[in-house]
Amino acid sequence: MKRWAYGLLAGAIAVQVAVAIGLVIAKLVTGGGEVSAQVVREYNLEIVATDIDYGGGNVWHAWTFAEAGQPVGTVPGPTLTVTAGEKLVVHVKNNLDLMHSFHTHLSNYDQEDDGAQTNIISGVGSGAMIPPGDEWTYTFEPTEPGIYYYHCHSADGGLMISQHIHQGLYGAIIVRAPDDPPVREEVLFMGEMGHITEGSSVPPYIMNGLGLPGGEHALEAAFQEGGIDAVVATLGTVVPAYQLKVGEELRMATINIGDQMHTFHAHNVNIFSEQALGGRQWPANLVPLLPGAADTVTMTFTKPGLWLFHCHVVNHADAGMIGLFVVEGDGVEFPESQGSGQPVSRPGRPGSGQPPPTSTPGGGAPSSTLDLEMSEWKIAGPSGAAIQQAAAGSVEVSVQNRGAAPHQLVIIKTDTDPADLPIAGTQVDEAAAGDVIGKIDVINPGATGSGTFTLDAGAYALICNVPTHYQLGMHASLTVQ
Repeated sequence: MKRWAYGLLAGAIAVQVAVAIGLVIAKLVTGGGEVSAQVVREYNLEIVATDIDYGGGNVWHAWTFAEAGQPVGTVPGPTLTVTAGEKLVVHVKNNLDLMHSFHTHLSNYDQEDDGAQTNIISGVGSGAMIPPGDEWTYTFEPTEPGIYYYHCHSADGGLMISQHIHQGLYGAIIVRAPDDPPVREEVLFMGEMGHITEGSSVPPYIMNGLGLPGGEHALEAAFQEGGIDAVVATLGTVVPAYQLKVGEELRMATINIGDQMHTFHAHNVNIFSEQALGGRQWPANLVPLLPGAADTVTMTFTKPGLWLFHCHVVNHADAGMIGLFVVEGDGVEFPESQGSGQPVSRPGRPGSGQPPPTSTPGGGAPSSTLDLEMSEWKIAGPSGAAIQQAAAGSVEVSVQNRGAAPHQLVIIKTDTDPADLPIAGTQVDEAAAGDVIGKIDVINPGATGSGTFTLDAGAYALICNVPTHYQLGMHASLTVQ
C-alpha cells in the first residue's frame, strides 16, 4: 500500500476515534441520555406611538416598544430576560410611519441581526432596518451574564439616531447566569426626553420615562399644598417609585441611555457594583454613568422611610430626575392615598415580551371564593388558568401578585366588554365605567391581597387601574351566577 493511502487510512481512523470519544463524553455529560436541546427565549415586540401625560397639558408623544398586540408601549420597553447559553429570538413589527430598528449591545451575532445602517450598506439583512408596516426577526446567543440593552438605530425622517432613541425606543436585556439566585430585579434608565412634546413644563431629564420639573423642591411644594395624598399621587405618574421592605435585597440595572453624563445616587443605602467593580461598593455611594454606560448594582435598606434617589448632576435632579424608595419595616408603613393617586406604580415596568392572554369566565359550579393571580400584564386564575364563576352573595376574593410591579384589583359591575371601558388619561374612568363594587389596593410583588365583596348575579370587569396597566392588558371578565 502506498504511503499516501496509509495516510488517508490513518486519518479516517483518527476521525472515527474522535467521533467515538465525543459520543462517550456526551453520554457522560448527559447521564447516558440525549444531549439537551438549547432553550429558546422568544419575544414579540411592536413599535407603537404612546402618549405619556405629565398633567397640566404637558404630554410626551413618545415612540415605544410594546408587547405584541398592545395599543401602547412603555418607556423603557419590555425587559428581555435570557439565561447565558440560551437562544434569544425577538420578532419586531414596526407600526409607525418611519423606518426603525432593534439594535442590541450583545455580541457575536450575525450581520442580519445588527439593526444598523450597515445592514443596508452591505445588503445583508437590509430588512433589519424595518420599513413602516414591516417586521424582522433578530436572533442572538448570549454567553456572558450581565446587563445589556436594545434601542432603535435608525435616522429616518430627517432625524438623527439620538432623536430616535430619546423618543423612547429603548429597553433592557438581562442575561442571567444559570446559577443566579432569585432576587428582586429592577431596571432604571436615565436620559433626556425626546423632541415631540407639547406643553411648557415637560421634564427635560427623565428616569424610566418619568420626571418632575423642580425635583425635590416641587415634591415638597406638593406636600405643602395637598399633604401626603399629593405626594402619593405623583408616585408612578411623574416620579418613579419602588416599594421595599427593610432587609429586602434589590438588584437594579442602571443604564444611561442619554447623551449627557448622569449619575445614580440613593439616600441612606450602600450601593455595590456587580459588574463595573466586581462586587465592591461604589465610592460615596454614587454610580457614574457615561453616555451609554450601564452597571448592575445591589442595595439593601436597613432603615424604614422615604428615601430619595436622583441624578447627582444636581441641576438634572432639579429638572426632574428624582425618585423614591418607599421602605417599610419596624411597624412603619407608608400611608395609602385617600384620593385618586396610587401609592406606588411604575408604568415602565418591563413585561414578559409575550402578548398577554385575555382571561375568560371559567366553567364549573359557582363558588363563594375567588382566587386570582396578577402579573405583567394579565389577570387570571391560579397558575394562569381561566377565571372561575362566582356565586352571587358574599364572595371572598384573594389576589396573589406574581409579577414584579405593584398592582391593584378593581371590581366593576358592567355589561361592557372589559377591554372597552372608557379611558381618562392613562387610567379607566371608573365613574363612567359602571358600578365600582370595591377594590383591593396596592398588592406588592410577591404579596397577596384579599377582600370580601357582595356581588349580585351578572357580568363584571376585573381591572388593574394603576396608570397604563389597563391599556397593557390587565383586564378580565367575571361572571356571577
